[in-house]
Amino acid sequence: MLEVWGENGKHSSEIIGVMVSESPDRDDPGAPMRPWRKRDEMWLATRALLQPDPSTGSGRLRLRVDREAGIQLTTPNLGNNAGGHSVVESKKAMKARGMNSPDRTEAVLLAVYEPNVRRPRPHRLTAVRALYTEAVAWQEQVQHGHRPRDPTAPPHRWCRPGPP
Repeated sequence: MLEVWGENGKHSSEIIGVMVSESPDRDDPGAPMRPWRKRDEMWLATRALLQPDPSTGSGRLRLRVDREAGIQLTTPNLGNNAGGHSVVESKKAMKARGMNSPDRTEAVLLAVYEPNVRRPRPHRLTAVRALYTEAVAWQEQVQHGHRPRDPTAPPHRWCRPGPP
């Protein structure tokens, strides 16, 4: 829906998909709280932004949320797995405790989360297709009697006409 709104000019934001089950982008072995999955990373990053700074007494981020979102921010429990990573309680475990899904809080988490965007590398097949296209163009020029530029020559050199 957001992508359609962007195409219609209702916003100019870049929409980035987030898979919360992936491994986190940042892993600092010396950090006191190392997230296990991206979902845990998002919760811990938002928690750090909301924590009061000892020197100023206020957090780096102030949120104006309704009561329901405020309750949801404090609902999941924080634990550790066998590898020493910090793990935020799953929705399934929260449901077993009689808690609702933290939908509003997850919207806040997604809004403030800054992922490391990985731009896709060109696929090797794309490079092979480009070379093939260039070779076909070269061949067509030779067939029509043209002396095309040698693609292996430096950009400032052009082919000299050969003997007739």
